[in-house]
Amino acid sequence: MKVNFLVMILTIAVSGCASNSVELEKLKSEVENLRTELANCSKTSSPSLIEETALKPAKLNMRGLSYGGIVRAQASMNSSKIMSLKYGEKVTLLERTEAIKDDYYWFKIQSESGLIGYQWGGLLCSFSNKSVGAFRVCENFKF
Repeated sequence: MKVNFLVMILTIAVSGCASNSVELEKLKSEVENLRTELANCSKTSSPSLIEETALKPAKLNMRGLSYGGIVRAQASMNSSKIMSLKYGEKVTLLERTEAIKDDYYWFKIQSESGLIGYQWGGLLCSFSNKSVGAFRVCENFKF
């Protein structure tokens, strides 16, 4: 779940910011309270973010960037590895698949070298002015 990931990052950041053990314990307690609130929210019957804003599979053909990671033969973590991309590598988002993992879609992409495969949207940004189901819209990058 995206929110749990953010809480984990907050916990790590808090640990590095505290100047003494009392301050650190207070911040850790606040993070734990957030976790409890999130757990209570997930027990309600309200639909998930993905259910509320579900996007259909679509052909895209738009520029984007990878935050690095593995490109796979199919839209699945269990699929074989085709290649790895480095942070900031340019890609073309060819299609948004219907496969979802942790609130992000999988995308069929093409690398600058021409290889085609699938990468999880949590590792991608797009140069679209609207959300396509990737991690974010790319900002502050120049081609």
